[in-house]
Amino acid sequence: MGCFDLTRDDLVRDPEMKFKTGLLAIGLTLFTAMAVTIVVLRSPPALASRIRRLGGEVRLIEHPGTPQWLQPIEKLCGPFKRFHSISFIRIESDEITNEHLKEIAGCPDLLDLLVESDSITDDGVLMLANHQALMNLHLSGKQITDRGAAVLGDLRLSSFSVESDQVTGQFLESEIHPGLVAFGVSSTKFTDSSVPTLLKLQQLNELSLSGSRVSDESIDEIASIQHLAWIDLSETRISEEGVAALKKARPRVRVIQWD
Repeated sequence: MGCFDLTRDDLVRDPEMKFKTGLLAIGLTLFTAMAVTIVVLRSPPALASRIRRLGGEVRLIEHPGTPQWLQPIEKLCGPFKRFHSISFIRIESDEITNEHLKEIAGCPDLLDLLVESDSITDDGVLMLANHQALMNLHLSGKQITDRGAAVLGDLRLSSFSVESDQVTGQFLESEIHPGLVAFGVSSTKFTDSSVPTLLKLQQLNELSLSGSRVSDESIDEIASIQHLAWIDLSETRISEEGVAALKKARPRVRVIQWD
C-alpha cells in the first residue's frame, strides 16, 4: 500500500519496491529533462516565428555540437540542431513596433537588421544602441528623425542606411565608427550642408543619396571622398552637368542616376 507515492518514504513497506520506485523517479526526471532539451534544441526562437508570420525573413545561427550526456540520445534520435540565436532579420510591416525592436535588441548574435515600418519611433530605434554584434542596419519609417538615426554613433557598423523625410543629416555630427563602408540617406531631407560631414567617414566605399536634396553644390565634397567606389544620385537635385563633373574628377567611381 502506498508503494507508488514518491513523496512518502514512510509508506513504502518493501525495500526492493522502494529501490524500484526511486529508479522510476530518476527515470521520469531524466526523461522529462531530455524531452525539454530536445524541444529547445530543435525549436527556433519565438521571435523568429512571429517575424515570419508577418512576412519577414529570419536566418538562424546553427550552433553545432551536442553535450556529452546527450550524445547517446542523439545516436537514437538523430542529430540535434541547436538554434540558439538569430543572425539576420528583414521585415517590411507596419505591425512591427517598438516592442519588437526591444526584443530584437536582445538578440546577441544579430548581424544584419533591415526594418521598414511606419510604427517604429526614435525610442524604439535607440533600443539598439550599443548592440555588440550588429554590423549592417537599414531603417525606414516616417516617424524616425535625426534623434533615432543618431544610434549610428553608438554602433560599430559596416553599413547603415535610413529612409525618412524627418531625417536631415544632423545625426552625423556625432562620433561615427571609422569602419563604416556603406552609408545611405535615401528619401530624406539630407542637404548640401550635411555633405561635408561625410568626409570624416574615411573608409566610405558606397554612398546612396537618392531622393535627397543634395545639389551640384556638393560635387566637390563628394569627389573628395577618398575611397568612394559607388554612388546613387537618383532623384536628387544634381544635374547632368554635375554628374559629368563628378565622373571627370573621379572616373573610377560608378555613378547611378535614375530620373
